Amino acid sequence: MLEMTILFVWFLFVLLVAAGAMALRVFYIWWKRDRYTRERFAFSGFSALLAFGTFFLGSLSFNTSMVGGLLFALLRPFGLTSQTTPPALTPMETAVVILLFVGLIYAYLQVFKSWTGEKSLAQHEQEQNREAASVLRDIKLLLSRKPESREKRAPYREAAESDPDLLKKPESLVWHERARQLWLLRNRGYLFDSEYDPACKC
Repeated sequence: MLEMTILFVWFLFVLLVAAGAMALRVFYIWWKRDRYTRERFAFSGFSALLAFGTFFLGSLSFNTSMVGGLLFALLRPFGLTSQTTPPALTPMETAVVILLFVGLIYAYLQVFKSWTGEKSLAQHEQEQNREAASVLRDIKLLLSRKPESREKRAPYREAAESDPDLLKKPESLVWHERARQLWLLRNRGYLFDSEYDPACKC
């Protein structure tokens, strides 16, 4: 029974390392978001959260301390611990990990919903149709091998080419129209629900 517990703790250790590597990948995608689309962020973030969640549920099911269990598995082969079994999971550790995990999920969803990186054709179409962002839809699109899905994952470039004379002929536009179009060239994720209000001047 003890050997099985130790093997399980080692499995959790490998799972934690994998989750940490995935988390670093998610951070890199967010950091270099001008090179990556929202679909890739959705898949990487979901994979990291799934690995962390599996790690937590595994520790909870075996009632094994996450930190103490890993230290036990690492130190026991070298005889550096006097304990014969991994320490149990404490209520305080459980509460801290739950709060941390919920915080990671919230941060992931907030970044996903307000994605400011590279925009795919699929994301552009969804924004034009005012469709809500969906993690599962983006993951399904990323994993799909269909030719049309591959085309939808391509970066969206049309917005920057839609008005090539914008910078050359500023006198042809009202100032607020010009300001809005210039803003949209750099921030393609924004949508304006109404026109310019002369009374409020905004």
